[in-house]
Amino acid sequence: MMENTIDTLTFSSVYSNMSYASETADGKPVLIIGDYGCSQGLNSAILMQEILSKQPPQTGARIFLVNTPYNDWSSVSQAFHARKPDISADGTRRTFTEMVPGSFFEQCLPDASVDVANRLVLSALAFRELSPSGRHTS
Repeated sequence: MMENTIDTLTFSSVYSNMSYASETADGKPVLIIGDYGCSQGLNSAILMQEILSKQPPQTGARIFLVNTPYNDWSSVSQAFHARKPDISADGTRRTFTEMVPGSFFEQCLPDASVDVANRLVLSALAFRELSPSGRHTS
């Protein structure tokens, strides 16, 4: 099992793009977030906490964690369980986490099903906000 540590370069890249996630809920009761390449889960859990901290407290979250079927899903589960109080604002925010084994080089989720997506491609982090039409706006 790999050690679940923060990848500083990846986290710095994600954190620098957090301003894009500041108003993504638009009054929706549940914000749908996809992390394509969640790896061992710790960076992803911290990212989810950051995104949700910028949302109104009543906004819930449905979180899709995507990585290869060979990923250490046990570590992902443990990372999210350990950070659940932070992600859910001590239980006041309802969150639903789903693990999706697949490659982000092919479609893993239905069209227009994600409000905010994070993916790691060719060692460069691309943080994308989706419009209501499902087209990339950034």
